[in-house]
Amino acid sequence: MGPVDLILFCVKTYGTEDAVKAIQPAIGSQTSVLSLQNGIDAAERIGKVVGMEHVLGGATWISSAVEAPGMIKQVSQFRRIVLGELDGTRSPRIQSIYEVLQKTGATVEISEDILKILWTKFVFISSASSLGSLTRLPMGDYRSIPEDTRHDHRPDAGGRSCGTCQRREVGCRCRPEIIGFRGQ
Repeated sequence: MGPVDLILFCVKTYGTEDAVKAIQPAIGSQTSVLSLQNGIDAAERIGKVVGMEHVLGGATWISSAVEAPGMIKQVSQFRRIVLGELDGTRSPRIQSIYEVLQKTGATVEISEDILKILWTKFVFISSASSLGSLTRLPMGDYRSIPEDTRHDHRPDAGGRSCGTCQRREVGCRCRPEIIGFRGQ
C-alpha cells in the first residue's frame, strides 16, 4: 500500500509508538492523520514521527465494548466526533474531512480550539475513570450501586447530597452543569 489521503488514528495510548511506525509507509505529502485517541499528547507523539504538518486533533464520544476478538460493539446511542487543526485555522482539508465524516451518521463538529476540547474530555475521563477504578465497574454502572444512590446532586434534593456537600445542612450546592452527566 502506498500513500493515503486520511488515516484515522484510533489506538489505545499505550500502542501509539508501534502504530505510528506502522503507518509510516502510508504517509504521503498530502496525507492527514486524525488522532481520535484519549489524552492530550497524541498529536505531538504522532507528529514527532510523521511530521506535525500531517496531524489533526480530534476527540470522539462513543461507548463501545469488545464483543469478540476483532468485533467491537457500539453500546451507546451517541456518536460524536470533534476535529480541528492544531493551530485553530479552518483549512480546506479540515472541511473536506468534516464532509466525509458527516456521511457516517455521527454528529461531527469542527473546532477552532481543538486543544480546549481535548483538555475538557481529558478532565471528564480522569474523574469518571477514577470512579470506575474505585468500584471496579464499567463506566456508568457505578451509578447504580447502593452506596452511590444516597448521593443526589440535584439542587432540589433536600437532605441527600453529593460527598462534597454532605456536611451542609442546606443540601447540595454543586453547579448542575458540572455534575449534569448523571442523566437527570
